[in-house]
Amino acid sequence: MPVQSNFLEEGIGVEFITSGVLTGEEIIAANQELYTRENLLRLRYKVIDRTSCTRLPGNKQGHQSDSDSGPGGWKELAGT
Repeated sequence: MPVQSNFLEEGIGVEFITSGVLTGEEIIAANQELYTRENLLRLRYKVIDRTSCTRLPGNKQGHQSDSDSGPGGWKELAGT
């Protein structure tokens, strides 16, 4: 599974651990699973660990330039 979530400090925090090639759909699905009404009442912070992630989808809304993207809008992460 490319996104693993672990609740921290009795549910006031969450840690997302990503690995491998991550798609936009997987990011959205992980967030939808996390942000339920019950969780939102307690959740105060989120930590994202991308050290094992090798590729992220590019963003066409300007969060990264096209020159930073590889083929198909994918961004290769440094050190991979």
